[in-house]
This record gives sequence, structure tokens and C-alpha cells, in this order.
Amino acid sequence: MGIGGVFFRAGDPAQLAAWYEQHLGVNSGLQGDITWQQEAGPTVWAPFPQDSDYFGRPEQQVMVNFRVRDLDAMLAQLHDSGIDPDDEVVEAAGVGRTIAVGAHEQALADARARQADPTWVADYRATRPKVERKLGHLMRRRHGGRRARVGGTDRVDTDFRFLAGAVNLARLATLRVRGTASGWVVTA
Repeated sequence: MGIGGVFFRAGDPAQLAAWYEQHLGVNSGLQGDITWQQEAGPTVWAPFPQDSDYFGRPEQQVMVNFRVRDLDAMLAQLHDSGIDPDDEVVEAAGVGRTIAVGAHEQALADARARQADPTWVADYRATRPKVERKLGHLMRRRHGGRRARVGGTDRVDTDFRFLAGAVNLARLATLRVRGTASGWVVTA
């Protein structure tokens, strides 16, 4: 017995299939006429608890591991394509050496390329201090420091959104901006 196919949803299946084919040599078979012939080897079949963070965010329901003949050659090939995965190689008993690489690596490589542009750097340097200052101001004002008063990313996100909304409403009131049936107006 073995795995006959791996099926998963993607926002842009054609783009993701092209990424896997270009960087990992995996033909997707999107048209139904191509199948990927894999080499024999061990396969781990392991259900995880719903709240496991082993392979990413909770909405990521599937993780697929690929076997390669030469992990170091694969890493060199990815580096040559401008993709720098997390270089932490993990030794797994009975399975071998593993490394985490995903389609998001291409987005990170693209972002790094954009960040090399002097225009982007200038804009970032002009904008970041303002954003950092405002975030620091909001947190100090509300909580007396930079720490959030709640735990968990969802709770921190919700708390910060409510805080930012309250601050913005207060600013609108200070600016004497009022909502009317026809839109927003500045009152005297």
C-alpha cells in the first residue's frame, strides 16, 4: 500500500503547481494526464490534534513532506532560485534529515528583492518610525508599557483593534467630525 495522491485547496492552484514543479520537480497532474512517479521509501502517516502548532497556523490543516535524494543539493538549488528556507536541518530517527520549505518561500524571496530597492528602503525608513511611535503610544497609554494585557494572538489582535478604534473615535471628536445621514462633516 502507498499514497495514491495528495489533494488540497489553494487560492491559485496553477501558480502553486508551477512553483512546486519549478523548485521541487513535482508535476501536479492538474490536467489529469500527468502523474508524479515517486521513489520508494518510508512514509509517515500521523494525525495531529486540532490545536497542534507542529505545522503552522490552525487554518493550515495539511502538511506534506517530500523525500529527496540529496537534501544539501536541494537546498543549494533553492538558494540559487533566491529561496532561503529555514536552514534548520532536523534529524528524525528512522526518517532521516528534514527541513521546512513551503510555497510561501517564494513570497519571502520576492519581498527580499523588493526590499533591496532604494525607493522601498527610503519609504520604509520614513514610515516605520511613525508607525512604531503610534503603536508605542497606544500601548503605553492603555497598559503602561509595551506589553499586551491579554494572552494569545487572537485576543491581543481584538484588544488592539478595539483600542485603536476607541482612539480614532476620540480623535474624530477632538477634530469635531460628526457622522450624519449623508456622511462625515466637520462642525464648528
